[in-house]
Amino acid sequence: MKYLKTFENLTTERDFDKVVYSPEDKSIIGAYMITSGGSSIGILNIKEKMGKGIFMSNHFSYDISIHRVNLDRSKIEILEDVPGKEGFNYIKIPYSLYKENKDNLEIARIKGSKRISMPAIKTQNNYFMSNFRDIDVVNYIKVTNPDKRTHFLVDMYHNKNK
Repeated sequence: MKYLKTFENLTTERDFDKVVYSPEDKSIIGAYMITSGGSSIGILNIKEKMGKGIFMSNHFSYDISIHRVNLDRSKIEILEDVPGKEGFNYIKIPYSLYKENKDNLEIARIKGSKRISMPAIKTQNNYFMSNFRDIDVVNYIKVTNPDKRTHFLVDMYHNKNK
């Protein structure tokens, strides 16, 4: 019984780096960046994928994929701002809606020291790089990764693609 209570405590707490399932109301709670409002809410979610390398500074390399989705405001609940993560909000989403949009709503963030390192084929893809025109993408990466070199690269991509 002790382990069950521990598990219940873990699953009901909010976690910036992953979605948390709430069995009471069959919903998930996740930290997302809201990019637009109105009757539908625009959500930006950038998934991080661990790379194969490690930098001499002891930062792990990682790649990103950028996902956007619009959700009906009446079906979700914006709970609160994420402390220390400007622009992010905890959002409660019904599990059925999450399951429909899992590719766009699944959170994949790497903990620890990390540095963005995208393959050349991605940086040469004009469609992918056009995402960096959006200041929300730039701010998202800067908030989720304090590495100064990553900030430099993201600013460079943003200025190049204006």
